[in-house]
Amino acid sequence: MSSLWDNAFEKQKASKLDGSMQVCSRCNLPYPKFASECEHCAHLSDSELDELRKQYNQQHNEKQLQQKLALIWAVILIVILLIVFIVVM
Repeated sequence: MSSLWDNAFEKQKASKLDGSMQVCSRCNLPYPKFASECEHCAHLSDSELDELRKQYNQQHNEKQLQQKLALIWAVILIVILLIVFIVVM
């Protein structure tokens, strides 16, 4: 699971690190350079950080499922439209 956590933020790192952000070595999330410590995990114990990762992974999986369902519905709609178009011709 940690690889999912680490890989999920590779794109986020690239998009958010514009010189004003840095990446936390503990949670791998970007936070402002002017902050003395990470705003995401500085106040969390190791077990709380694991819980945060589990929550993120669950949200990530739910979002992926929603995206897949949206794609399936789009394909179904296109097929229906093609059938209607062929019947009308």
